[in-house]
Amino acid sequence: MVRHLRIPRFKLLLVLCLLAPTRSAARPQFNYTEPQLPVFELHSGFWINLHHTLYFEARQRRAFLSRDANATKSTASKSVLAGKGLTDAEQKAWDDAVAYYLVNYADKNLLFTTELIQLKDQLGDFEDCDELSGRKRKFCDAGLPSNLTQALEAAAPVYRAHLWPEHDRANRRW
Repeated sequence: MVRHLRIPRFKLLLVLCLLAPTRSAARPQFNYTEPQLPVFELHSGFWINLHHTLYFEARQRRAFLSRDANATKSTASKSVLAGKGLTDAEQKAWDDAVAYYLVNYADKNLLFTTELIQLKDQLGDFEDCDELSGRKRKFCDAGLPSNLTQALEAAAPVYRAHLWPEHDRANRRW
């Protein structure tokens, strides 16, 4: 009789062991979620902003120059630096940089021209640099064409003194 009871007990014990939940089976892991990275990372880069400002000013001047000769003075394009009290040297440095952009970039599309897209990307890598030629710090050599580097570096002090603080604040409000 003892042998008769042993088999059903063994089967019952086996069934209970198989059906009983264990600590590791089918339990959710810790309620830990990785922090989500932002979809966009916004920067306020000095060189990109200078580049866009020179490009915008060159396009304005190009549009003004292409108007009828009958256009009145009141419709003349205004410089973004109008009324900022530039010295003659600052005005010349700014005008020379805008002239470079007028000849080389004003007729190109900022969003769809590969050259300007690559230039924007390249300038974005040097937002922590005070210059782009690598004279002061080798890692700040952007490898840009020398005429472009000269134009940007000549206009940089003017932009930094008269427009950059305002542009940077506007960027950071975003």
